[in-house]
Amino acid sequence: MVRHMLILERGQELHLLGSMPTVWSRAGDVIRLTDIPTSFGPMSLSVRVAEDGKSGWIKISPPGQEMVEKVVVHLEHFERPIWSVRKGGEAILGRTVPIGAGKEILLTLDFE
Repeated sequence: MVRHMLILERGQELHLLGSMPTVWSRAGDVIRLTDIPTSFGPMSLSVRVAEDGKSGWIKISPPGQEMVEKVVVHLEHFERPIWSVRKGGEAILGRTVPIGAGKEILLTLDFE
């Protein structure tokens, strides 16, 4: 059940954190899933909120298969509103994160 709360396939899309309980995103919280089987192959996901609650990180090691068209990261379930999301220093608009198969993604979050 936890896997489906955090990692869910929808057609050729991979949806992450879609049903994450808000209480899992408090200051200092860490969520870590390693080598979780998906329809596209195994993937890993970790979410960390800084001790001060002002920032956080999402690290995604997506499956290595090209069948994944996109990864959708749901940010609406965090305890505090997110005002900035960056990937490699570049601002991300919306919640869709483009991926390349097997390439690790690190998202930096800034909370209000």
